[in-house]
Amino acid sequence: MRNALHEVTILFQVRWMARVAGAIALSSLGLVLLVRKVFLTELDQNFGKAVQTMRTIDDLLLPAVGFSVLVFLLVSSAVVAAITYFASHRLVRPIFRAEQFAEGLHRGDLTAPTPAHHGDQLRGLATELERLHGSLVSEVRTIGEALGRIEALWEELDDVPPAELREKAPEIFARIQRELDAATEGRHGPRGED
Repeated sequence: MRNALHEVTILFQVRWMARVAGAIALSSLGLVLLVRKVFLTELDQNFGKAVQTMRTIDDLLLPAVGFSVLVFLLVSSAVVAAITYFASHRLVRPIFRAEQFAEGLHRGDLTAPTPAHHGDQLRGLATELERLHGSLVSEVRTIGEALGRIEALWEELDDVPPAELREKAPEIFARIQRELDAATEGRHGPRGED
């Protein structure tokens, strides 16, 4: 599951970087065409002089503009990649922690709640998972205490002499049933909201 989440994260980051790099490349190409169009309209009417001027502009300006565009593309791509990486982690980290919490629940591990970090995009989800953790711990504790009391009642039933068993067994079974009912009273929702 972690590998699939990691692959989705990388795919998400690569797609965004490709989109931004494409937009930057298109805008840079437009800038180059605009610069050439401006210089071409200001050329002299004399064709020979225009050709000479165009060669001079191409020889001097085009390499400078091309290098500037290349540097701009590289720097802006690096900045966009860094921003995308850090922005996506604000979304991916809480999902990863929620996944670890769910795997822990599946294994029966109730020892640590999912931490909610400041600045996470899914802080509400992390808060709800912490509430779920607290509720599960409380339920497990309640059931464990009820089982302890039920074990004591079973031992009491074992200590009853066979001659008195018919008389005392219904009372002990009724007490066991009351313990079971008390342990399962809030199982269909939070306590007090049934």
